[in-house]
Amino acid sequence: MEHESNLPFSEQTPLKEDESRSKRRGKILATGFQQEADGTIAPSLPPYKYKRRKNRSRKQVIFSATALSLLLVGALAGAWYTGILKTPSYLGPISHIFDREVTTGVVGEPIEDSSFPSKPVEEHQQESTVVTTPPVAEAGSWEKGVLFEGAWVVPQEVEKKGIKQRSVRVLPLQSGEFLVNIPEEGTLSALDKEGKVLWTKQPEPWGVSGKQRVQRSWDGLVRASDGRAVTFTKGVESAIWWSSAQQPDEERPLPPARTKLPLTISADNYYVNLTWNEQGCDILDSWGTVKGKITFPKTRFSPTAAVPMAQGRLLMANVDGLLYIINKEGLIENKIGPSKAGEKAAIKSLAVDPKGYVFVGAGDRVEIWKSSGEFVFGFTVDGGCASVALSEEGKLYVGDLSGKIKIFSAV
Repeated sequence: MEHESNLPFSEQTPLKEDESRSKRRGKILATGFQQEADGTIAPSLPPYKYKRRKNRSRKQVIFSATALSLLLVGALAGAWYTGILKTPSYLGPISHIFDREVTTGVVGEPIEDSSFPSKPVEEHQQESTVVTTPPVAEAGSWEKGVLFEGAWVVPQEVEKKGIKQRSVRVLPLQSGEFLVNIPEEGTLSALDKEGKVLWTKQPEPWGVSGKQRVQRSWDGLVRASDGRAVTFTKGVESAIWWSSAQQPDEERPLPPARTKLPLTISADNYYVNLTWNEQGCDILDSWGTVKGKITFPKTRFSPTAAVPMAQGRLLMANVDGLLYIINKEGLIENKIGPSKAGEKAAIKSLAVDPKGYVFVGAGDRVEIWKSSGEFVFGFTVDGGCASVALSEEGKLYVGDLSGKIKIFSAV
């Protein structure tokens, strides 16, 4: 007896073979079934058509993924460089400054300079003569005079025609090493405690902007209020903070649309820049937003140098050789001088120590004052004075105009 099927579909319903052929055509017929009360089987769902998904071109996928990756990397880099996104502390200091080749050299042994006596010298405030009389103040004080200990020679890494002067800007680091900048050559070097060169960064190409090649060079070295050294670069205008010579701590862009480098760094790590008329200073962040001002009505201020002091104060020098101690609110707290060095040449470098001494460098002369306004001592530096700096050991380092660093100590 022929078995009769009770399935409620005709013989034309696609079988397995027809279904496989249907798949190859790109369509599938799918149907669900359920058993009724009378035992018959009826479809529970209407037929549903599935269309096979078309594969995208592999080139389109690769192109889209690459474009999205570049946009994400560019956004992150822009946010980090402008200071919106900061490097997490657990990643350690940045080191991209050292992605390029570093040259090394060795400084010769400290040399003796015949222009300085091997014995202590003393200069009286009322007289301009230098005498070698025995000191009367207690040992180890600047009132007795200075003792010349020797000099370091900074090797010349870059030779430029027509440039005879090599102004040495030197700063001791918190690690005990030294940073040295020679702006005429555009170089930055690190020295160890003995004066030997650890590395030297030379001017280097940094891409193309406006169809012109951009060269990054080093052109500035100042002390920040937290004790770290800050270097400035031009071509790519930025500021880099250093606490050791191993690698920089952080890098930030300089304020835009400024023609001159900052004089120093304020207590809040803002930039202290000259105003447009050079009669005062603006306190700026990296975006160029003015956070504060230093102005002196009825006074020809014209700042030439500045350095941070304790408690958020600033020591600033003007074109007349006067020194001003300015508090955190931008008001004059005390006035020092006028400096004899500042009468002949503009004061270009200042330094302070925790004991309240102020060191002034201008022309070929270095002077020592007390922050209370009392003159202490002054002497002439053969080769000129480009910078003055104090180490934690209390030694005075004077960078001259001929590539040398001369070392002095209190008698």
